[in-house]
Amino acid sequence: MRTSSLTKVAASFVLAATSLTSATLLSGATAQATTSCDPSLVAKSSSTINITFEESMPGGAVSGTGNHGVLLDLINKYNASQHKVHVTDSNDSGGYGSTWTKYTADLANGGSGAPQVVQFDQFDSQEAVDTQSLVPVASCIAADPAFQKDKKNFVQKALNSYVVSGTQAGMPFSVSTPVMYYNLQAFKKAKIAKAPTTMDQLIADEALLQHAGYRYGVAIKKDPWLTMAWLSVNDQAFVNNGNGHSSRATATTFNNSTTQQYWSKVQTIIRNGGLASSLTGSLTQAYANIFAIANDQAGITFDTTAALGSISSALPLFKNVTLGVAPLPTLSGKTTGSMLPAGNGLFIPKYGTAAQVSAAWDFIKFLTNKTSMASWSASTGYLPIRTDSQAAWKTALKKQISWYQVAFDQFSKGLNDNNTQGPVIPDYEQVLADFGPTLDALTQSPWPSPTTELQHAQNTTTSDIQSYNSSLGY
Repeated sequence: MRTSSLTKVAASFVLAATSLTSATLLSGATAQATTSCDPSLVAKSSSTINITFEESMPGGAVSGTGNHGVLLDLINKYNASQHKVHVTDSNDSGGYGSTWTKYTADLANGGSGAPQVVQFDQFDSQEAVDTQSLVPVASCIAADPAFQKDKKNFVQKALNSYVVSGTQAGMPFSVSTPVMYYNLQAFKKAKIAKAPTTMDQLIADEALLQHAGYRYGVAIKKDPWLTMAWLSVNDQAFVNNGNGHSSRATATTFNNSTTQQYWSKVQTIIRNGGLASSLTGSLTQAYANIFAIANDQAGITFDTTAALGSISSALPLFKNVTLGVAPLPTLSGKTTGSMLPAGNGLFIPKYGTAAQVSAAWDFIKFLTNKTSMASWSASTGYLPIRTDSQAAWKTALKKQISWYQVAFDQFSKGLNDNNTQGPVIPDYEQVLADFGPTLDALTQSPWPSPTTELQHAQNTTTSDIQSYNSSLGY
């Protein structure tokens, strides 16, 4: 088990000469801390308020493209739209994990160097709150009557996914879901009439694709997110205590017959010659499953809708691919729950002046307003989290909307409960790391039992969560 990054942060808290509610937190370096939110300070400011936005969006092969390029365009539009606040972008090309590592290093240094707005993976929310380094966006909402009226336009399921211990800790920004991507040209060659709706149909289609000359047939990324997705569509929890929503989670609960059956099917797919690709690494490694479609080595894969913007922009280069998008296959072809939201949210660190906290909230409101959300969703593959953005989103996407509508329907329709809002996971980064060896083992010889491997992962993740909770006094 790794030593939690919060252990070092907690140590700096212990050394602090003041309480966590005081204006200043002492450590190796001293950073001013603001614990409340006054949205009116931006309008009252007589000079430009400078803030930094730390974010994790990947760029494309060409500088200024990809999701990072779209986000830069929004930042530039915000800066040009007014003169009270100026946002400086700080991009972590290593992704969410890199942002988290950098942020906790800033906290261990007393908050010195911390940004005024930070983008975290949705599932880092509990651990982010545990740092006691944030101004909850709930305090900004409570002090902003205009936004309280606007809040009704947000999809409640998206908002709820950032509620920790009953408090709106961060604002949702990007929601994505995993979907099935497939090549209609490959289907035609393999004589497959339609996208598979069950895992057994997927296994059968793999053989047809391989017979038609597609080496792997099916490419699947070794991603723990798939386990969360399969549980969610079956209205089952990843962690205990109401999936972490009723109270702090103390154990993982993912090892059940549902996940055992799914990973047994995946294991069959890989044993039959399918590709098991890495979750991380270089662009070509992390998206080897998608490149397998582009290179005619596979006809089907699973991945995030957040890749849709990049995929659609690259499609003209691949005349051999006609894109199809469908829901993930299930065990029975039906669902009893709905697809959980996943993606990233926006948080306000308390290490800044009161004016900077106000500016941070103003910027967050811009990124999540009706116009920005429609533009962001249409350009990236993330789903609109506002009901009043959907019309513009559909208009912007035109004929491509059918690709995106698949994921939006999975996310927005069906049950909205603790199980389908996504898990609130203590020490998520460690839980993610614990899952890696299990998925590696399941997808290679000697092909261990999914029940055994998943139980091992559940034991390890539960032990690490309990150790983490204990280190924080829970």
